Amino acid sequence: MTGTGAKVRILVVDDHAIVREGLAMLIGHERDMTVCGQADGEASALQLLAERAVEIAVVDISLGDDSGLALIKRIRRSHPEVRVIAFSMHPESIYAERVVRAGGYGYVMKSEPPEVLIDAIRQVRAGKVYLSDEMTGFLLNKVVNPKEFQTEGVKNVGVLSDRELEVFQLVGKGVPTKEIAKRLDISVKTVDALRQKMRVKLGLESASELVKFAIEYVHAM
Repeated sequence: MTGTGAKVRILVVDDHAIVREGLAMLIGHERDMTVCGQADGEASALQLLAERAVEIAVVDISLGDDSGLALIKRIRRSHPEVRVIAFSMHPESIYAERVVRAGGYGYVMKSEPPEVLIDAIRQVRAGKVYLSDEMTGFLLNKVVNPKEFQTEGVKNVGVLSDRELEVFQLVGKGVPTKEIAKRLDISVKTVDALRQKMRVKLGLESASELVKFAIEYVHAM
């Protein structure tokens, strides 16, 4: 990591240009930070990480056809020195724990005031993990009272595995099974098996109920 007297070098990864530019302006106003690159997806992000000295990557969870969660895992494997903060519109109750398990150092909702992201960057640079007080309390309570969080069968998307959640979101976007298999580099049979597991975990009676629930979930984001 760069010495504390130097500006922290940040890569912004988001599939919306207006969000990237907004973050670049916000971060650029801070004396101890600079944006050293912007990427709109996994391929461009990994290319910039290979070319530039990046300390912190601010990554959106939804990256068009790409998965921000999968990108965080790849960064952890290929660039372990880079600390990742997820910056997303998705509920932290569903994604924050997944991000930390994937190797991320923080989770900030896009609905938060701008200063929250700036504070998160500073804390992560100092070697800390940044989560909201509410999320920290939730995770601690989950450790202390695990039985309270055994929620299969109550339409709680949090019970899905990372891969199941990827498929669930693509189903909600109306992506056909064959296309899901192609995007995730898995077989159609695997997609069908994952859909069946999701249906059971969520307590849904049929495949059509799963599709309906997935559409409602995605459109509520």
